[in-house]
Amino acid sequence: MELKFRRVFNNIKDHFFLKNTRIKLIFGSIWYGTAWSVRVGNYNFIKIDSNRYKKAKNSVIKGLLAHELSHAEYYNKLSFLNYIAFIIKYTLSKRYRIKTERETDITTIRKGFGKDLLALRNYSYKYGKGKYLKILKRNYLSIKEIKQYIKNK
Repeated sequence: MELKFRRVFNNIKDHFFLKNTRIKLIFGSIWYGTAWSVRVGNYNFIKIDSNRYKKAKNSVIKGLLAHELSHAEYYNKLSFLNYIAFIIKYTLSKRYRIKTERETDITTIRKGFGKDLLALRNYSYKYGKGKYLKILKRNYLSIKEIKQYIKNK
């Protein structure tokens, strides 16, 4: 499964402006969500709960990685202090978290990965459960919104 993620990652990473940055994919269980990314110096770590994607097609994985790489691209534009401020706001403000995730979805679509993001969202709605599904529906673009952004791109 990890090999599948790495292959998809290698096929899409050049679509993102990640100057002087090394991306490290990490696989393991995540208690909150299915993936996250964080910047540490010149590294961006993307952690993925690959067990949640055992039934996923490449388009779903591509949508997930494109979303996380959109985060990484944004982080790389920030100074160290602005990144620290971002982390604090993201952690403490539900409204800011929602704004950030929705903007990241829009960036993912603008980068040309709208259909893949749509595949990810369909997969997540189908296999997501409980609190994760509630957060997904609250914080991210809906299937209808993704389709609308793709249409208007």
